[in-house]
Amino acid sequence: RVGTSEPQELATLLFTLRRSLQLSQTRMGLLLGVKAGAIARYEKGRASLPPAREARLLELLALTPAEVLRRVEERESHGWT
Repeated sequence: RVGTSEPQELATLLFTLRRSLQLSQTRMGLLLGVKAGAIARYEKGRASLPPAREARLLELLALTPAEVLRRVEERESHGWT
């Protein structure tokens, strides 16, 4: 798990990563095996990304948990929350 204590930070990062890859919520959902509505809930922080789906997402994006935390910290340092 990424291990961030701020679920909203992970939600924002998920949104940012998805958009930077030019993926729709529908496409991201297909890749993770969930509906687009679930992606929307994850991105808004209304639902937590289950560990298995988080691992799949990191695998799909070729990111390590450490890289995700670095990106969260980078966003914070620039005030991009």
